[in-house]
Amino acid sequence: MESFLSNFMKKTKVLRNNIKSCIAKLQAKIEIDEIEVHDSDTSDLSDCVEIGEIVEADSVSEEEDESESDCSSDDDDEVKSHDDDALDDTNSSTVASKENTKKIYIPGQSRPLKEGEELVCDKTAYVMLSSFYTDYPCLSFDPLPVKAPGSDTKCSFPMDVMLVSGTQASHPMRNRIHVMMLGNLLELKDDDDDSHSSDGEEKSRKKRKNKDTKIFKDITIDHRGDVNRIRACRIETTTLCATWSSLKKVHVWNLSAAVKAAETVFGKKSRDKLDEKPVFTFHGHMDEGFALDWCRHVPGQLLTGDCKGNIHFWKMVQGGEWQIDQRPFKQHQSSVEDLQWSHQEANVFFSCSADRSILVWDCRMAPKDACVFGIPEAHRKDVNVISVHRTEPWLVSGGDDGLLKVWDFRRIQGFGPVVLLPFHKGPITSVSWCPHERSVFCASAEDDVVSIWDLVGNREENADICDMKILSRIPQQLIFLHMGQIDIKEVNWHPDHEGVLISTASDAFNIFKTISCRLDGVGLLVQAENRVLESAETLTDRHLGPCRARAEAHFQLLLQIDQSS
Repeated sequence: MESFLSNFMKKTKVLRNNIKSCIAKLQAKIEIDEIEVHDSDTSDLSDCVEIGEIVEADSVSEEEDESESDCSSDDDDEVKSHDDDALDDTNSSTVASKENTKKIYIPGQSRPLKEGEELVCDKTAYVMLSSFYTDYPCLSFDPLPVKAPGSDTKCSFPMDVMLVSGTQASHPMRNRIHVMMLGNLLELKDDDDDSHSSDGEEKSRKKRKNKDTKIFKDITIDHRGDVNRIRACRIETTTLCATWSSLKKVHVWNLSAAVKAAETVFGKKSRDKLDEKPVFTFHGHMDEGFALDWCRHVPGQLLTGDCKGNIHFWKMVQGGEWQIDQRPFKQHQSSVEDLQWSHQEANVFFSCSADRSILVWDCRMAPKDACVFGIPEAHRKDVNVISVHRTEPWLVSGGDDGLLKVWDFRRIQGFGPVVLLPFHKGPITSVSWCPHERSVFCASAEDDVVSIWDLVGNREENADICDMKILSRIPQQLIFLHMGQIDIKEVNWHPDHEGVLISTASDAFNIFKTISCRLDGVGLLVQAENRVLESAETLTDRHLGPCRARAEAHFQLLLQIDQSS
């Protein structure tokens, strides 16, 4: 028995050394940038730290703290006896610095605001931030590209931005379409640097601010009924827009004259009204609706969906007219909330509904057979909005359950979403893929928050401005939060300027560009780096996991032998 134990202990010792050597080699291979895999003693597997685990400073044992304090107590007493005043000054300055430290407020995660506290916008997080408003709230809008297709979209200042929006007025006959031009938008200036400037510098700064006044031009067109949804398209040199009216009608408008007027009207602030009429109106819907989308492949093709679950397909014919099949695409059991044409296939489109489903259609087929496949229970509640990626087979959806889900067309049936992002505390009201960055999209919700997401997960965690415990409860893909508006309904990227977002709410529009979404090619580097990290983690799970499992099994066997002897 003793010889058996002796041989077994020798073999176990050799195995233990081999395991330690294997772990050390693997750790050396997967050591990348900020991730360090620490070689730990295999005799105490419970102390091993897995890759990606957050280790807090508070996790140091109380015994170590006590031992250190005992060893240094005498020295500390001597220091205190001679330098009490210096320590008091240091402590007071530390307290003051803590009181003035900025902390990121994250809805649903940070503590509730106390009485007298209010949120303050940190403008250092923005490259550009501006707001503007119309006489009545515009709860739907669409950016109007001014640059020709293929033009340079890099963000530069001063910046000019154009968009079209529709109002929801107190009376149906007071509604309008607004074609707005915002000109001379500039980068935010850091006024803190000038706080101690001389009188001459202060005067110079004031002159600069007066010179930097932005330009606002507003061209309006009367619209009968609230504008539930508005979407624009450009066919050659003509700019069209379609509006969903609360009076159960869909109108098509020619905005070319309004766009020209907005570009040529002089003055820093100017308003003008055009007497325009719809070039086409469809009366075939049995109820009002909100779903609307232009096809990007075939000029003039349009989809409209109503609250009865009907989807109508529009084809543009010669003479500026539209041919509309009176037989609707009918598969949803409730209101059609959103419609999106595919960016890869000219005849494929997607729909979402209050019946919690997302469906995929082929418009070449008869309406009763056009539904190719779908996801019956895409969300736990109503599916409010969807957005289709321009180059990848991805779709992002948002629902009344507050969830954001990313789906892959290639395995959309039976596999579930490829990414699930639980963060918002209210129904999702808008989602939009970034046209300039492959992995980035934005969303808005009824919790009055606009969120920016990067599927690469390139969030910079800074413990100085945000509690690590809070960060650990937030999806890694969340990179920016924009707040300060009330009842946010839509958010979208402007196609002319990389990284520029526009959001609309019941109180005002916001237009902004954040520092965390520079879109200068860094995303490609991060994406490649992320693939390396994924490979490293896979390698670790594949090799270190079994090694540790075997080692633990051998140690348990040794323990049993020791106890039996």
